[in-house]
Amino acid sequence: VFEVAGILAPVFTPMTDTGAVKLSVIPAYMEHLKKHRVDGILVGGTTGEGMSLDVEERKSLLEAWMSVARPLYTKVIAQVGGAPLPDVLELTKHAEKLNVDGIMALPELYYKPRTVDQLIGYLQKVSSAAPTLPLLYYHFPMMSGVNVNMKELFSSASSKLPNFKGAKADLDVAEQVAALLAQDQKIFIANHHIAPSVLMGHDSSIATVVNLFPELVHNIRQAVKDGEVVKAKVLQRRLNALVDAIASRGDFVPSMKTAMELTTGIRVGPTRAPLVTLNCVQRKELRNSLIELDFSKNMERLSRFIVLLCIFCQLLEARKLCFDIGGLISPVFTPVDSEGALNLNVIPQYAQYLQDEGVNGILVAGTAGEGPTLNVTDMEHLIDAWLSVSRSLNLSVIIQVGGRPLPDAQRLAARAEEAGADAIMTIPELYYKPKTAKQLVDYVQDVALYAPETPILYYHVPAYSDVDGLDMVEFWRLATQRIPTFKGIKSAVFETSLLLQDEVMDDQKIFIANSLYLAPAILMGFRDIIIIEINLFPTLIEEIISNGSHGYTKTAITKYRKMRNLRSIITKEGVPTSAIKAAMPMVTGIDVGPIRRPQNRLTTDQVIRLEQRLRDAGVDIVNSELLFED
Repeated sequence: VFEVAGILAPVFTPMTDTGAVKLSVIPAYMEHLKKHRVDGILVGGTTGEGMSLDVEERKSLLEAWMSVARPLYTKVIAQVGGAPLPDVLELTKHAEKLNVDGIMALPELYYKPRTVDQLIGYLQKVSSAAPTLPLLYYHFPMMSGVNVNMKELFSSASSKLPNFKGAKADLDVAEQVAALLAQDQKIFIANHHIAPSVLMGHDSSIATVVNLFPELVHNIRQAVKDGEVVKAKVLQRRLNALVDAIASRGDFVPSMKTAMELTTGIRVGPTRAPLVTLNCVQRKELRNSLIELDFSKNMERLSRFIVLLCIFCQLLEARKLCFDIGGLISPVFTPVDSEGALNLNVIPQYAQYLQDEGVNGILVAGTAGEGPTLNVTDMEHLIDAWLSVSRSLNLSVIIQVGGRPLPDAQRLAARAEEAGADAIMTIPELYYKPKTAKQLVDYVQDVALYAPETPILYYHVPAYSDVDGLDMVEFWRLATQRIPTFKGIKSAVFETSLLLQDEVMDDQKIFIANSLYLAPAILMGFRDIIIIEINLFPTLIEEIISNGSHGYTKTAITKYRKMRNLRSIITKEGVPTSAIKAAMPMVTGIDVGPIRRPQNRLTTDQVIRLEQRLRDAGVDIVNSELLFED
């Protein structure tokens, strides 16, 4: 006996921002559906991304839905297909043990059935694994690539499969097979064309829109049944407009899943790869479209509901993804003792100095901070130390987590988010280097997933990473599309900064990372700077930015040349990072210690010469009592 009918929701699979199944959302989700008189659910379908889940995930998902649906007398159909046949059979047996109300199966997706007989043979295997359960065929040729004659299929399946009870398909198929349907067989209409389907006598549907607009679907269905065809047409147009607005923002399932959150407040999360979740721009456009549509005079109650929830989601999104870091960001040195061990006691003094000098924020463990020389444990201590003092000083904190094996970078990304960092940054994979923009986006995304509520920046520094020659415009666009928390780059290549300037969205930034181009960058409109010289000469650099941005070009260039001259004096004694770190205690009185291995430290003679050069240039030397190894 097959007693499932009416309006069914093909439920989304709730996920965390890292793509893990989030079962804790399901009870509230089920309450929402029950409250709006949904008759049943389909678990693991296209909308539910069943084909992106492994067997154990699909089992756990079905168990979670059954546990909340049964007490509410909601019917449950389990979609078991879209996997290798042994897995399909295992899922089918599992569904039977749970006593679901029916199973549904896609055809074999690789060794596709080309004839009705081949498809019947496949469905027989599925049916035999759960002989007590009603079986529905999932006819979706656009996705499955299987498109046999449906009249022949129904005739054959009805005679060869005792538990065959129909299909999920579109209205055309429903009309083709209508005369062949037995009393306990049904076609569940698989799209949002509710009014024409009910008019043609097919009043059972499994449509994604049921999740979002269940009352509108009910009203369309009831209007047709009551003979109010004009009203049904008006409401159907209303539903069509909503679906068109949603589907125009991206692929169907990611768009609908985003709209589910915007219209109901239920946090079903992103889609799982290979589906691409809407980026923040698409999400904003979708939200605005829904609000505009709901200002129409129809469906007043739904209108108020959606508008309020959209405002809520806007506030939530602003909290979650807000990126207002900018201005002068110091890439801080990592303080160490003469042996190269962390000297965290220096950090409070260092942070206070930067705050006193008007610096807006810090970058921890970048090139200047020697992040790639630190192990994970040292990195965790360093993160905690900087964040513990920066908060009270209102310094923004960016943590650079890359330059190490991906699992370690991911662990540090998670630690940075847990500790409350304002953003994370990553350099690319250093051994298995990305060869294309897409591969680079994949890597950044893999890091971002472990800090889903923290903005992420990419550090473009080919002189160190040896990752160059990629299409950076393509990278930017892909990263913006695929990584909701992607907020820009720190670029050591000025040409790249110029190339990307027109790609920047409202909440994205390009941080200039090469002091050689500081003045040209300011004159070209860049205002966000992360250069090592900020540690030594923050006031001078702030004056360059201020003069340049206010049109005092000559003054800005004069001060810029002074800064370049000071850098040249310092770096005559060694590579920039090592020499500028050696100059730090001389100029500021903050003893950040020597450079860590494997970089070469300045010798004692070099330190002495450096101090004298700075004196000759008119720089006040605060601390000349330094310990450096020969």
